[in-house]
Amino acid sequence: MVTTLTSAIALTSQSVLSDAGLDPKNAGDVALLTVMVGVVMLLMGALRLGAVMTFVSNAVMTGFSTGIALQIITGVLKDATGYGPQGHNKIHQLGDRLWHVGDRQPAATLTRSPPSRCGHSPVP
Repeated sequence: MVTTLTSAIALTSQSVLSDAGLDPKNAGDVALLTVMVGVVMLLMGALRLGAVMTFVSNAVMTGFSTGIALQIITGVLKDATGYGPQGHNKIHQLGDRLWHVGDRQPAATLTRSPPSRCGHSPVP
């Protein structure tokens, strides 16, 4: 549960800071949000509010974790493929990526691939 919650916080932090009128690229604002979230989590732990999670079904937690994973994956696809999709939401963008597979930039895909097993990494 901690990994899932941490992933959700990481994904939403930019919009939270923007909505509060703060700059999401300012390290001080990010640090302030981090400390505030940590204080809230410590307070919830001290009050033993983790027991509330027993009322959340496994199917709901699996769906939440899957949604977070899809958000992370679709968030890095532009850098990994070099293709900027059209669409106003992630589902439309994912469909556009699949439809335009041939429009990917091989150089971007090769430089973003993981290092090989022989210890040599691709040139960025």
